[in-house]
Amino acid sequence: MPQPIVMIGGGHNGLTAAALLAKAGRRVLLLEAADQLGGLAAGSSFHEGFQTTGILHDTTAVRSDIVKALKLDVHGLKLSSEPSSILIPSSDQESIRLHGDDVEGPLSSEDIDQYKRHRDFLRRLRPVFRRLLNQLPPDPYGSIWPLARTAIGIRRLGAKDMTELLRIGPMCVADWMRDQFSNERLGAALAQPALWGGWNGPWSPGTAANLLLYECIANHEIIGGPAALTQALEASARSFGVQIRTGAAVRRIRTDSNGIQGVTLEDGEEIDAQVVGASCDPKQTFLDLIGAERLSVRLSRDIGAIRTRGTTAKVHLALKGPLTDRHGNTVEAMRTGASLDDLERAFDPIKYRQMSTKPILDVRVPSVQDSSLAPEGHHMVSIISHFAPYHLEGGWTDEARSRLEDSIINELGSYCPDVKEQIVGKEVLSPMDLSERLRLTEGHVLHGEHAPDQLLFMRPTIQCGKYATPIKGLFLCGSGSHPGGGISCAPGALGARAILKAG
Repeated sequence: MPQPIVMIGGGHNGLTAAALLAKAGRRVLLLEAADQLGGLAAGSSFHEGFQTTGILHDTTAVRSDIVKALKLDVHGLKLSSEPSSILIPSSDQESIRLHGDDVEGPLSSEDIDQYKRHRDFLRRLRPVFRRLLNQLPPDPYGSIWPLARTAIGIRRLGAKDMTELLRIGPMCVADWMRDQFSNERLGAALAQPALWGGWNGPWSPGTAANLLLYECIANHEIIGGPAALTQALEASARSFGVQIRTGAAVRRIRTDSNGIQGVTLEDGEEIDAQVVGASCDPKQTFLDLIGAERLSVRLSRDIGAIRTRGTTAKVHLALKGPLTDRHGNTVEAMRTGASLDDLERAFDPIKYRQMSTKPILDVRVPSVQDSSLAPEGHHMVSIISHFAPYHLEGGWTDEARSRLEDSIINELGSYCPDVKEQIVGKEVLSPMDLSERLRLTEGHVLHGEHAPDQLLFMRPTIQCGKYATPIKGLFLCGSGSHPGGGISCAPGALGARAILKAG
C-alpha cells in the first residue's frame, strides 16, 4: 500500500485540503494536535448550555465552488439566504443599519446614494478579484500570461473603473472612505474589515486594498458559523476516505537530502510519508517542526521575517436575553467605532505594547439564526476585539486579562447599556491565550499580516508562494499562503491543487 499524504492540522483548511486530495484518489492521513477538529473554526462549550461557533466568526469568504465540490450541503451545511443586518450604533443618535446593498439610518440622501454607487462599484470588481483570489498566484519568474490575463480583466472594467481601482489600491482606507462618505460612522464601519487581525490603522498605506479583497469575495454566511463548516468538512473528508486522528501532535517533520521522509509525533511514533501538507502557520512549520538549522540561510531568514504580530482578543458572552442597543434594536451583527479617528486611536497603543482602552469591536450573535447555541430565550454573543498586542508590556497577567475584559465589556455597554445585567457567563481570550490554545505564532489569527509584501506570490515568501516549498514533498495548505487568512477554505483547496499538480 502506498504511503499516505500526511496533512498536519485539522482546521478548516487542513480538512478542505485532505478532502479534496482524497476525492482525487489519494490516501490521506490527517493529524490534529487538539482533541477536536476545527482550530480557529472549532466550536466549544464555555458555559452550561452555551456553544461557541469558533474564534473567527465571519464565514462570508467561504468559496461556493468548494462547498459544491465537497458536497457540504449533503453533509448538513446551510447557507443564509440573506446577509446579516449589521448595526452601527451610536451613543447619542439612532443606529445605522447595513443590509447588503441597502443602508438605513440618520444619513444624508447623498450618503445613501453614494453607498449604492459604492456597492455597484464593488459588484463590478468582483469577477476580477474572485478570479485572482481563487487561482494559484502568478509566478514572478514564470510566464507573464497569468499576469496579462489579470491585466486584461482589469482593462475590461472600462476606463473609469480601471482608473478608480488603480487610484484606490495604494491608498489608506481612511482616505478612501472620506472620499466616499461624509458620515464618519458609516465610513468607519465600512473600513473595519481592512484592519481585522492586522498591525495597522485606517491611515496605514495599502489598507484600502485589504478592504477591496474582503468585499469582493464576500458571499452568503453559514448558519451555525465556522463550527458548522467544520462539522460538514469532517463528514465530507471521512466520506472520501480520509483517516483522521485527533490528539496527535506532530513534534518533527523528518527530512533528508532527498526531501520529506515523514513525521514524528509527540509520543515518539514515526509515520513515513513522501508528501506532507502543513496547514499550520509557516513559522511553526519551518522553524518549529523542521528547524532553522535544516533550512537554507535564505529560507530561514525569509520565514523568520514574516510579520505575525497578533492584535486580536476574543470574548464569548452568555446572555439571559437578546442583545439590544440603547434604542431597543436587536443586534445580530454590530461594528463599533464612531469615526475613523476612533479606529486610529484604538490602533495607536499597540505600537507601544499597550492595549487599547477603547477597543474596536466586531460583534456577532449567531444564536439569532441558530437557536441551538443557547438555551431557550438566551443568546450567545461572539466578540472579536481590536487592538490588544500579543507582546503586551508587563505580559498577559491576570490583572492584564481583567483590564482587557473590562475594556471590552465597557465598550459594548456604552452602546448596549443592558448587557452587563444580562451576562450569566463569559470567556475572555487574550492573544497569548489564543496562541497557547491554538498553537498560533504570536497569537496571529491570520497566520501572518495582510500587507502588500505578504500577499499573492509573496505569501508567505517568494520561495514558497505557490504552496510547494524548497523541501521536496512539503506543501503549505494554510492561511499563511495565498489568498490569506480568515474562514474561506481557499488556501487549503489551492494547496491541494498544487499537491495534485506535482504528481
